Amino acid sequence: MLVSITRPLTTPDWANDPSRRTKNWYPAVPIIFRDDADRESPAAFRKRGILITDRSLARA
Repeated sequence: MLVSITRPLTTPDWANDPSRRTKNWYPAVPIIFRDDADRESPAAFRKRGILITDRSLARA
């Protein structure tokens, strides 16, 4: 059983701190795939400035 189902999880304060954001960071994304990363990065990643492709995320 998933923990989040049995016990609600809250986001830690540090995760919502604006100083912990970056601007357009493409971890291990070659320049030719950055347009893909701009479109495909999950919303939670994008709002923190982390841009990654679906392929890269699937490998993780």
